[in-house]
Amino acid sequence: MCLFKSSLLAASITLALSLTPAAFAATTGTITVEGLIQDNVTCNLSAGDVTRTIQLKPYPIADVPASNQSFGYEPFTLTANCSSNANTVSFLFSGTPSADGTHFQNTGDGLGISLQLESAADGKIIPANGVDSDRTRTLNVANGIAALDLRAAYYREAPVKAGSFESKVMVSLSYN
Repeated sequence: MCLFKSSLLAASITLALSLTPAAFAATTGTITVEGLIQDNVTCNLSAGDVTRTIQLKPYPIADVPASNQSFGYEPFTLTANCSSNANTVSFLFSGTPSADGTHFQNTGDGLGISLQLESAADGKIIPANGVDSDRTRTLNVANGIAALDLRAAYYREAPVKAGSFESKVMVSLSYN
């Protein structure tokens, strides 16, 4: 019986050793985590566009077209200068609407004429008031610049009386 106990004990030790995991040499590795903390995104109207006057050419009253027509177009560009991490810029326009509710009011002493502002890219009118989506034009920023091409024009709404023409348009920028 003593021999049986010894064999049983030896088998138990052998079994215990064979169930113990073998020790291996550990390998090491490196995990690299990268990121970037950027400055805040900024965009501003270029210095020349902050307070700017677009001069429409004088127009003879005899050549003014019939009501509800625009004339005397003058192209111009508004430019936003942006930080390098800006993606898009939205230009939102607003002002006092004329009698028709769409165009910008003339505050000069000429009568029957208002301002028509439109996007040169698609010819769509930018209204003086209404929903933001109609009054906003959004551009991608390329090399820190977004340049919006526009056109200003006289718009005949009613019988015309000769006189001065002036209209104020506010523009604000939002960006990301």
